[in-house]
Parts: sequence; structure tokens; C-alpha cells
Amino acid sequence: VLPLNNELYATKDIKWSDLLKNQTETPTIEILKNLLSVAIILQAYKDKVFNGANIVINSAWRSASYNIKIGGAKNSQHIIGKAVDFCVAGYMPIQVYKILNKVHFGGLERAETWTHLDNRGYICRFNSHNHILSSGFSLSEHDRVFCKGT
Repeated sequence: VLPLNNELYATKDIKWSDLLKNQTETPTIEILKNLLSVAIILQAYKDKVFNGANIVINSAWRSASYNIKIGGAKNSQHIIGKAVDFCVAGYMPIQVYKILNKVHFGGLERAETWTHLDNRGYICRFNSHNHILSSGFSLSEHDRVFCKGT
């Protein structure tokens, strides 16, 4: 975590304030660790998949009470800090979904105005109506993004 311009960054481009947007409660250390792992994944996609395009985070960690207030899913990965909803400049959400569907090992939601990504530990694809979608995950594409020397 590096302070820059009076902001604390989880990664070189992702601010803690964006990961904790709209929250008044204090997250636990475990939630902060989870958020950091999501931020690291998102940073890798920004750098290696989206060619440095600006990423705007709509929602990351949500306290249980805030999640209820906004009508979030009862067992949302956001509550434990393992999810982020975001937009990528220059890409429609459906494009982001299709690109990440090949490389992301975790949850991915196809929504109309943003993309949901989580690191639940297994591949899961769904839409905004919680209908399960088929996955186009490719281990070789994943390794291309995350393995050294690429």
C-alpha cells in the first residue's frame, strides 16, 4: 500500500477508497486481505488484458447491512470482500465479460451496465438474473495472463 496524492493504493492503480466506496462500517483484516487479492487480479487484467484502460469500480466490499439496503444477493461475495463490480473505459460490459470469460478463474457476472468479478475459488458464470451460463474458461489463456515471462 503506497500513499500517493493523499490516497492509499491497494495496487499501483486501484485505490482503497474505491474498494471501500459507500461504506461506513470498518472491514475486518480478513476482508481487507480478500479485497487486496481482488485488486491484484483486477490490476493484472487492467495491465495485461485491457492494455492499461481506465477501470472504474462501482462496488467492492459491502457490509452486510449495506448489502441488504441496496438489495444485494443474500450470499454475495461482496460481503466477504471477494468481489468487485466495475467498468472498463472503451469496452462495453458484454465485451469485458467475453474477454474475461476465457481467463478468469472465479465468478463472473454478465450485466448490462457493469461486470462483476469475484475470486470464490471455482469457475462460475451467471447473469444478472442468477441464471448459470456456460464457461469459456481456458487454462492456457489464464496462464498467458498470470504466468511469469508473458
